[in-house]
Amino acid sequence: MESTRVDAKRFLHAVSESLKEMESVEARIARFAPLLTVSERKRYIKGKPDVIAAAAALVSRAKSHPVIVAAAEFDAAAVSEDLANLAALEKLEQKLAEIQQRLADARLAWEAEVMVPVLDFYGAARHPARTDAELAATIKPVRDALSTPRNDRPKVAADASKPST
Repeated sequence: MESTRVDAKRFLHAVSESLKEMESVEARIARFAPLLTVSERKRYIKGKPDVIAAAAALVSRAKSHPVIVAAAEFDAAAVSEDLANLAALEKLEQKLAEIQQRLADARLAWEAEVMVPVLDFYGAARHPARTDAELAATIKPVRDALSTPRNDRPKVAADASKPST
């Protein structure tokens, strides 16, 4: 496993600067993309990617059907604008997804770098801790974190190969 050790002070500075930049990005976007409440989110119709692409095709062809455009009060310019906004939003979502994946990968690597030596220490200390109260107290938080209470363990299902009566 490749080490991902970095200077913690430099990383904390990078995080601090990144948070400032993210707040700036949020402020720029917020006036165009307000947060919705849970109930507001439920009221919106959700379009699937194929429907959004089909909407773009409809916009270009709708002008050939002026009676339907008038009856539906179809505003092709407004729909085109929303489609352009969705395309722009997708670029931001892709970049955020890349950043989120980078953060998740860093978390995974750093958690492993924490866990391996902690588990090594814990494994080496378990036996001597039986007779050393100070050592037992030292490893107790790790032991507690690693233990699974019996009532939280999954129940073993009855053997499916046995016929039921």
